[in-house]
Amino acid sequence: MKVIRMLSIVCIWTMIVAQALAYNSINVLSNGGFENGDLTESANNIMGSYPWFTSNSGGNTIAVTGEQTRSGSFSLMWNPIGWNVKDDKTLEDASTFILTSVRDYTAKGVTTARLSGFLNTSALKPKFHVQVILANDSFTRFDVDTVVAGGLPGWHRFEASMPLATSDNAMFIAFTVKGTKGIGAPGSQVYIDELELVYSGNDTTEEMRTEQEVEMPVAEKPKPSANEDLSDSESPHKIPIGLNHLPKYRDINSRQMAEELGLNFIVGVTQWLEPEPDQYVWTGAKHDEFQAHLKEMKERGYRISITFTNVHMDQKHLPKYLKGKRFNDPNLLDRWQKYLEVFLFRYGDYIDYLNIGNEVNNYFGKHYDEWTEFQRFFRRGEEVIRRLKPKIKVGVVLVESRREFFWKQIEPYCDHLAITYYTPCSAFGKSPTAEALDKNHYKYFARTLDEAIRVAGGKKILITEIGCATHPDIDSSPELQVAFIRALFQWLYGKEDRILGMSWLAPTDWPYEATKQALQGYLDAAALQHEPFMKYLTSLGLKYEDGREKPGYAVFKDEISQYRRPANKPQD
Repeated sequence: MKVIRMLSIVCIWTMIVAQALAYNSINVLSNGGFENGDLTESANNIMGSYPWFTSNSGGNTIAVTGEQTRSGSFSLMWNPIGWNVKDDKTLEDASTFILTSVRDYTAKGVTTARLSGFLNTSALKPKFHVQVILANDSFTRFDVDTVVAGGLPGWHRFEASMPLATSDNAMFIAFTVKGTKGIGAPGSQVYIDELELVYSGNDTTEEMRTEQEVEMPVAEKPKPSANEDLSDSESPHKIPIGLNHLPKYRDINSRQMAEELGLNFIVGVTQWLEPEPDQYVWTGAKHDEFQAHLKEMKERGYRISITFTNVHMDQKHLPKYLKGKRFNDPNLLDRWQKYLEVFLFRYGDYIDYLNIGNEVNNYFGKHYDEWTEFQRFFRRGEEVIRRLKPKIKVGVVLVESRREFFWKQIEPYCDHLAITYYTPCSAFGKSPTAEALDKNHYKYFARTLDEAIRVAGGKKILITEIGCATHPDIDSSPELQVAFIRALFQWLYGKEDRILGMSWLAPTDWPYEATKQALQGYLDAAALQHEPFMKYLTSLGLKYEDGREKPGYAVFKDEISQYRRPANKPQD
């Protein structure tokens, strides 16, 4: 098999429990290893001298069971009855651990470990949550946001990952039940199935390439020379690209900027604006600027995405007369349907994509008891849209945290998965932006975006916000923004069948104090008082607040132009 040597070859190893040790991509600790019901022996076969062990409370047990299985005959059943007592006599939540050696893998170039599997928490009280934690042998913890709520029916997939270094010798995999410190969870069970542990990284050993090498497409498209004429050459099949809210209505400067950059995609937000029943903000208005702007953009050939902010990041926004109502309240659902019918009559012909909620898993991760109710709200809206304006594609915007968990439950009612992505920065902890540009780092941007494509399954993704801050106080810079823009556009090549559109967040840096005022009620008050976070939020533009261009502006313009060129321009 011919191998393209210019590309680094990624080899993947997977630990499995079976008759003999093997490395491939099948399940771990699921069906093959526990038919005889001997958990310790099976664990030792795969993990060498590192067996499974549980907390030191005595009753906190894990065993093989046939009671609840997702596939095959057996799964793992964990009784989080006890809790952990540390050496200093302080208490920890009930936990069970796997400790496994990673030395053989890190020595051969492994840089990342990814654990995935399924949890069934239907027999765990709803007041508890199962947290999946990965840690290295120096007890540095990773991916602590991987949480599954207690009392959920059925199986729910989880995934956690952590970086590995050549100095790492072992890795801890911990399952913890939050809220059990000092009390345990008597009478509860957590079921675990289809565990898979995958190591990945750049293989530096020639002898291990023989069975792993595959023919891969060239990662970068050759760019045409700068003197090629762009007239009549733009491909109609390229992904639409925009800057959020650009151009603005009747704003000459922003229109000139949009034309200069060659934008053809616009993202906007709207809210359920109904001060009193049947009283709409457009009622009695002499001129509906929102409608006029949408119509103008449509006539200019833009693709248009609008997102309702009834749930916006970590906040919930409903009309004042419905404040305090649950999302599944019959009166609220009827009022929502009536509002949406009128909204679609006025604006529906100008909208291509309509998202019901923005970054909603930020909110429902903290208010999970409302998630099922919101699905009723979402479905009512989706049914109205499909009945009145079937050409509109319906979606929801989800951030990275627990995206797959929420998507799987709402995906049947969506045409696409909308996402937002921002490069890391040191706003709340040490996380330099350079990590997003390191192909061997677990925060590498392409890894995150590729994962969103995987999660979406057969449906396409819509990137409603993407960006890279530049403030030096948060371990970033204008130069890193340039590097990210170039890498991002290279990643876009060949993704036309998976991405509906992409919009950079901000053309110009937002003013610091005005941003704090404008986001009151939309973001947590503590975040708005956090100076590093505000420096991140107000340095995402391609221009500085005073209108001066950052280096990224010219690069963004050039990359759009290069991306739009056809692969092979016909000869005159």
